Amino acid sequence: MDADGVALLRDIKFNLNLLLAATFFVVVFSALRFIRVVRQDIGEALGKAFKTEAETLFEIGELAALIETCAAYLKTRPNHAYALWFLGRAYFAGKDYESARIPFERLNELEPAWDANIRPFLNIIDAERGDDL
Repeated sequence: MDADGVALLRDIKFNLNLLLAATFFVVVFSALRFIRVVRQDIGEALGKAFKTEAETLFEIGELAALIETCAAYLKTRPNHAYALWFLGRAYFAGKDYESARIPFERLNELEPAWDANIRPFLNIIDAERGDDL
């Protein structure tokens, strides 16, 4: 094979390697994007399942089970709004106002938009303590 043929084969080999590397990166980045989307979907599904379970436990008055469920969920997702909400509601319904204050105040810090929902509970807790202004 002459020098031109060898040079052409080297160019073809180089271009094929370049194409292979580019394809590899496209596949890897696509896979990472897919994994991120799947993780997000799973996270949303778990959040909805938690909320449904918490609502059910609250509605049937299983406050101890609700407190346990929320506490367990908060170990892995310490800033989960609904876990804090239902933990506060469970303590409040059980008239453990000081324990209710903690998740309500934490939720209020994390999600100021929830203040309209939380404020009536905090006002009652303050009134029970004699903290009325």
